[in-house]
Amino acid sequence: MSRYLIDRISALENVELHTRTEVTEITGAADGGLTCAVLKNRESGAVWTQTLRHLFLFVGADPNTGWLTDCVELDAKGFVTTGETRGDRWPNSLP
Repeated sequence: MSRYLIDRISALENVELHTRTEVTEITGAADGGLTCAVLKNRESGAVWTQTLRHLFLFVGADPNTGWLTDCVELDAKGFVTTGETRGDRWPNSLP
């Protein structure tokens, strides 16, 4: 994640940033909204329940895509190529 984005997110008063943390459980209300999530810090092992209504996940910046090399096109850094600039280099059954 870029320093610019880290600084912008950290400056938001209504956002809590939990790095190296896994979401192990999500609970919702009968109306379909979120109510809480159980979080686990991967370094300390600490587990806690966080009350919330919204959740944004950012999953790693290093791709783990080696297993996809025979399935889809990867760029030089190992990310899956997407978007219009990809052209016809990702064949499928659709025109």
